[in-house]
Amino acid sequence: MWEKLFMIFACALTFLIRKIIQKEHNIYKFNFKFVLYYFYSSVCAFFVWPFFLFNPKSVHNARFGAWLIRPITTFFEIDWILRNGEILAEERGAIIVSNHQSSFDILGLFNIWHVVYKMTVVAKNELFYIWPFGLSAYLAGVVFIKRSDAKGAYRHLDIISNVLLKDKTKIWVFPEGTRNKDYNKMLPFKKGAFTMAVVAQVPIIPVVFSPYYFINKEKHFFDKGHIIIQCLEPISTKGLSLEDIPDLMDKVQQKMMVTYKELSKEVLDSLPTNYTLTENGRNLQNVKELAGIYEYLGQRVLGIQLTVRNSKVLLEDKPAVIVVNHQSSLEILLIFQIWRKLIRRIIGVSKSELLYLFPYGQTNYLLGTMFVNRKKGGLDDMERIGREVVREKARAFMMPEGTRNHNKETLLPFKRGAFHMAIKSQIPIIPIAISPFYFIDYEKTSFGQRGLKEITLL
Repeated sequence: MWEKLFMIFACALTFLIRKIIQKEHNIYKFNFKFVLYYFYSSVCAFFVWPFFLFNPKSVHNARFGAWLIRPITTFFEIDWILRNGEILAEERGAIIVSNHQSSFDILGLFNIWHVVYKMTVVAKNELFYIWPFGLSAYLAGVVFIKRSDAKGAYRHLDIISNVLLKDKTKIWVFPEGTRNKDYNKMLPFKKGAFTMAVVAQVPIIPVVFSPYYFINKEKHFFDKGHIIIQCLEPISTKGLSLEDIPDLMDKVQQKMMVTYKELSKEVLDSLPTNYTLTENGRNLQNVKELAGIYEYLGQRVLGIQLTVRNSKVLLEDKPAVIVVNHQSSLEILLIFQIWRKLIRRIIGVSKSELLYLFPYGQTNYLLGTMFVNRKKGGLDDMERIGREVVREKARAFMMPEGTRNHNKETLLPFKRGAFHMAIKSQIPIIPIAISPFYFIDYEKTSFGQRGLKEITLL
């Protein structure tokens, strides 16, 4: 029995090791990196907390803990780039507010802790019970606040404000309150950090982390990369009262959002054109590999001959939105031929329902097609895809009628998604008109042996 269990364990371990060390990204490799991060942090916390008892709740404990955990950055090959660090280094009490995208924000914080020197962090109370990390954090001076207990939380904030003035300690707060998985905007800010700053009359220092373009949970993608940590100019709270907090929150968040967008553009524009981005973790060049099969199917099997007019419009290597009329599912055979011959990089956009048509949906997903839920957040998805198109210098291919139109005389009313994407991304629209499928009659269920299709680019 034990021999069988050992063999099962050995086989499972071998399988996991092979998955972890292979070059391709997969769920095992992705989760291993996170498990290693949490495990290493917990081991450090386990060994260090007894030493913290000699000087409990001291911010110097936190600095030592940060120094101990920081080396694991080398394994993940993450480069933390701090800008305007002198703002954080100045000895004074202040509230530091930062956007929060990942648990790796804490690793970034550990990598710049020595610059700030005297600092502590405000965290939600639930983290205290994740031992031994929670216990070590408590002994290192981290302040845990129970957000559901408003009165108790404000009592903590009042005590903290005294620490700001007396000890000239900086307090780091994530005002979004939780990790934000949307790389396009920040969550609404909680008012606690701003209340502390106003009560203590200390400045607010906004800090912005650039997006984690090299991590994508949905696609199990975790590559090496770099994060820019940008410190903004301090915002004074002198003379402000509690009534001024809403305006103060809006002012800070707007400044941070502007900086975040600038950093996003800087980071993503610096990547090579063939880099696998987090928003679209599939290789768009896969399209060309399948296009030859579709071309053979369309021309040789179904006998559909294709003529393209004004094709020079597609030869320019610039991002754009392509809109085309939609009469039949056979159009995809024709469009693939255009992709193969005329377009370097293209992103197909389709309704989310098609993703669940196995194996068609899964194949198109791997090809780089991006699926949009038209009933929920459709326009937000269009803006996200538009940013992808601009970064990739690709063409977004869309059928604005939204469904197949069997009427050979008129087009269906257009949906606004494609045009919303073009306007928001400031990219041109390329209209394509496909001639009628005269050799197909849906009413008589007839399909001609041969057909000629003309595709005209306007």
